[in-house]
Amino acid sequence: MSWPMPPLCPCPSSSTGTTSTGWDAGITWRSLRTVDPADLPLEVGYIRDKVLRVVNDSVEDGHIERLIIEATEAAEEETQRALMPQTWQMILSGFPSGDIVLERPPLIEVVSFGYLDADGASQTLAVSPLDFQVIPSGKYRKARLRPLSGASWPGTISTEEAVTITYRAGFSNDQDPQLMHIARGIALMVSELYKTRTLSVVGTSVSQATLHLERFWKKVY
Repeated sequence: MSWPMPPLCPCPSSSTGTTSTGWDAGITWRSLRTVDPADLPLEVGYIRDKVLRVVNDSVEDGHIERLIIEATEAAEEETQRALMPQTWQMILSGFPSGDIVLERPPLIEVVSFGYLDADGASQTLAVSPLDFQVIPSGKYRKARLRPLSGASWPGTISTEEAVTITYRAGFSNDQDPQLMHIARGIALMVSELYKTRTLSVVGTSVSQATLHLERFWKKVY
């Protein structure tokens, strides 16, 4: 299943490091999604038949898919995770003194790792075999990259785009217990959004769709 349309909610897919977060002192960075996921964490047919139990067959499949997309984007933003496999870039103004913390876990693989040396020439760190260490993502922990034992990061030119890391992130197994737990929260939000089609009814609000979702959507750090 493809994602043929932008999310309905204004959920940003990038972030910018503007203050020190414990690892990025002295550098600035931003991360952005460059390749969207090809699949949704929940099938339209499952939501239609098992969650919503609609009686008009596939007439509203397009609407249901849009709601799944919206809820998925909300879940990713709230948890700071990538759910289905997707590609991200982290762009830094230089190397930190220690680890680089990659946004949007779980990390699948580092695709490329390039930097501009002190003379401004393009250089790369090999990803196979690795010219650096990868500390995998944990249940509530982001992946980290660090120099090989006894080594340090190379020097770079002074520019906002001195280092560019491209990587794939997301749950590679759609039966992963963490993904399935988050998906239950997505299903709950879709159900609420499906029922709440207007804000003109007294006592209803789209915000009701996010009630108690902290049970399913725990942020990763």
